[in-house]
Amino acid sequence: MRIIAMYLLKYSPDAPLFIAQHYELSFLRYHRNIIQSWFQRPFFKETLNFGARTCTSRAKPGERAAVEMKDAQAIAYIAVDRNNLAALVIADDQYPEKVAFMVIQNMYQEFYRVQNSMYIDGLKADTQLNIPKLEEFIKQYQDPKEVDKLMKIEQTLNEIQQVVHKSLDDLLKRGETLESLMAKSKDMSSVSLDFYKTAKKTNNKCCSLY
Repeated sequence: MRIIAMYLLKYSPDAPLFIAQHYELSFLRYHRNIIQSWFQRPFFKETLNFGARTCTSRAKPGERAAVEMKDAQAIAYIAVDRNNLAALVIADDQYPEKVAFMVIQNMYQEFYRVQNSMYIDGLKADTQLNIPKLEEFIKQYQDPKEVDKLMKIEQTLNEIQQVVHKSLDDLLKRGETLESLMAKSKDMSSVSLDFYKTAKKTNNKCCSLY
């Protein structure tokens, strides 16, 4: 079980903006085929970014949701606060849901320790805000046991709040497909989109985390 990526975004139903993002992709398998290996890591990162921005744009402020990303065998855990700050953790489908949302709470605490709601309001484009603790979190919390103290502190709060479970397909509007959204997304290059289409046609597990 592992955390794959962590994001903070400015929530918007039209065009969410990245505030900070961190990845842990060292687990990706090395392929003997050099060309395929070259494509793999950028493909995963772009797919993750696409999933994060799409999940955020379809989220509801005040709601906590777990969105299944079937192609990636991953789940995106997301929350949006009253200041339109979205925190999102993408983890494999073995990572404990409760722990993922506790990590999200820590992400909120660290953001508001260095910034405030005025920063969110003034954001006009994607950025990479320096929040050193987030880079530590994605390494530290690979093992859910490392969140034990946090789990004990936040146990009551997390038992009260409900989590809405969805899949990426559930987020699609009438007439939309994942491929059509990918084609419009600024997070997906044409190379990655073509790679995704080809792999889907050949039933290649291009998006598998294992």
